[in-house]
Amino acid sequence: MQHKRFSLFRLYLTILVILIGFGLISSRHLNLAIDQQPFLLEKSHARSERNMVLFAQKGMMTDRDGRPLAISTPYYRLGVNPKKLQISPKDWKKLASVMGVPEKVLKQKIDNAKDKNYVALSTRLGYQQMLGLKDLPLEQLVLEEKKGRYYPLGEKAAQVIGYVGVDGQGKMGLEYQFDNYIDGHDGSMSYTKNLLNQVTSVHDYLPEVSGENLRLTLDARLQTMAYGYLEEAVKHHDADYAACIVSSVKTGEVLAMASYPSFDPNNQLAELNDATKNHTVSDVIEPGSIIKPIALAAVLKHTGHDPGERIDTSGGAYEYQGQTFHDHKDLGEIAFREIFMKSSNIAMVKLTQSLPENLLLNTYRAFGLFSPTYIQLPGESSGRHVDDPNLVDVAAMSYGYGLSVNMLAMVRAYNIIANDGFDPGLHLIFEKHRPNPEEVISKVVARQINDMMVLVTEQGVSSQRAKVANVSVAGKSGTTHHLGKDGEYQKEYVASFAGFAPSEDPEVSIVVVVNKPKKNGHYGGQVAAPLFAKLLRCALTYSPK
Repeated sequence: MQHKRFSLFRLYLTILVILIGFGLISSRHLNLAIDQQPFLLEKSHARSERNMVLFAQKGMMTDRDGRPLAISTPYYRLGVNPKKLQISPKDWKKLASVMGVPEKVLKQKIDNAKDKNYVALSTRLGYQQMLGLKDLPLEQLVLEEKKGRYYPLGEKAAQVIGYVGVDGQGKMGLEYQFDNYIDGHDGSMSYTKNLLNQVTSVHDYLPEVSGENLRLTLDARLQTMAYGYLEEAVKHHDADYAACIVSSVKTGEVLAMASYPSFDPNNQLAELNDATKNHTVSDVIEPGSIIKPIALAAVLKHTGHDPGERIDTSGGAYEYQGQTFHDHKDLGEIAFREIFMKSSNIAMVKLTQSLPENLLLNTYRAFGLFSPTYIQLPGESSGRHVDDPNLVDVAAMSYGYGLSVNMLAMVRAYNIIANDGFDPGLHLIFEKHRPNPEEVISKVVARQINDMMVLVTEQGVSSQRAKVANVSVAGKSGTTHHLGKDGEYQKEYVASFAGFAPSEDPEVSIVVVVNKPKKNGHYGGQVAAPLFAKLLRCALTYSPK
């Protein structure tokens, strides 16, 4: 009987424990289902629902023949949370190998950030490096895909093409100017994944829209050769920089635009400096004697001159309005057609002093020397001249002092002369519509100037270095002093040469500037003319027919 009571006690006790357990479980279930439901749903969604950014492909930049100049390529930023990082010694070794750094250095970097929630291990991993991470515990790594660019020509076209920052946005050059056009629009997708990491449903999907491609007028081959010649010139003459523009005469399309020194846009850029400047666009210089063909256009527009007419420049000095103007030497009497060949400042002063008021400046304006070229590059500096110029100022402007221009304006002006007086403008992009060329000077005036410029390379002393075998070249050299901060001219020079060829039916025009050459000469004919000839040989080979 006692045994039976004990058995019933155990039964009742077991039932009681079960009932208590069931009650506790039911209570906890009610608590989770009612009080903790929002929290649990949030955690569940966080584990199963994902949002993904679908990066849009930036448009390519290509040269005139489709050669790539800027290509979209993704890169990856890698970081970790030092507080949560727990990987095996084998994985440490693998991670260090992918990063390309010693394991000790990598560990030290993470140890030094133990109190932080994030430390960047690399700001720019390539796709192959990213694949090397696949065997690592990726849940402990923070891997972000970013928009990147690759520039096949590197430093050779860097100031023109520009570069993009770590945010994928254009920072300078065409990358900045056309950022909205080539950038496209990112898409997005939200979806649910199961425990097997499989996508079970897609809730929202917005496809990405790729950016537009941009076709430039540049020729990649000519651009590469031009940069190499500029580098040679800078090193040979120990100059600060050299720059050039090569243009198609009839269309105004820029075939090459280069400056040396430069920078490699494929490497992360710490700061903007002189190497990042596009000197052809941003710098203005006193042009010196390369302005004389444009000044003579004003003279010829006002009154005709016989090519054999004589101009007296005897003594090498000429006083006008209380100011003495000098030639580089006593040239005596010279023929009108020899003005460029002998580069007489006195002859230019005498010819322009009889012009009606403002005619010289108005001619310069008509050639576009003081207005933007709208070349579709940021940072263009427009030319300028002395405010309210007097007669002495105008006389100095006739041979390139007292005014400043950029290289774009000069190549445009020479295009006008080469193109029988018509201005096709300057173009760096293949636009759908271009304005028709406008007449600036008559064909008769343009041809007379053309013939006089041919004498420079045929019979000039140092400017014969601009000549190319079996080609008739029209050109003009220039040499100017740098103006110091105190307003005085210094013994530092700008050597330049501008011209076009073949003179009888011009195809290409070129402007070259070498800034502050310190050895092996400093005159335009010594320094810039040989560089011009090298560029011209290449340009006549690669220029569009």
